[in-house]
Amino acid sequence: MVGSMLIAGKLHGRVAPAVLIVPGLLLAAAGMFILTRLTEESTAVLALYLIPALLLTGFGLGCVMPPTASLATAGIRFQDTGAASAAYNAAQQLGAALGTALLNTIAISAAATYSATNRDAAPGAASVHGYGTALAVGCAILVAAACLAAVLLSRASETTPRRAAEPASVVSPRP
Repeated sequence: MVGSMLIAGKLHGRVAPAVLIVPGLLLAAAGMFILTRLTEESTAVLALYLIPALLLTGFGLGCVMPPTASLATAGIRFQDTGAASAAYNAAQQLGAALGTALLNTIAISAAATYSATNRDAAPGAASVHGYGTALAVGCAILVAAACLAAVLLSRASETTPRRAAEPASVVSPRP
């Protein structure tokens, strides 16, 4: 909420979307990266890993969501904004479900491979390795998304002429 309300909410419309989206994705990646450093022997997990990771990831994604929602409905006719918003939300939910399934599959596969190749490892080592691998992939996906967003949003701002804010059109009822 801090990233969404205090940063993205205050800067929305004042800065280009890339100014919020790219750093937000990189902050979320940094949060995930912190979790990849966990080992089975890690101590003070809450203070040294979980709280910093949750703060960075939450703050970063809080800066990403408002401008992406705004971009999803930008340039849409007034009467089509509901459908555009619904499509954005459906794509977001589908992405979350597929992403969770993908990262869980990676975690389980990495843990199984680790268990098979390290028979003398401690009991939880395979799980920690699996989660670390999945989090590293998630981190890489966020960094790749930041790079892609930087390129696409910079190109979009170069090709789209800046216009003054237009008043919302009023749709008159049909007879």
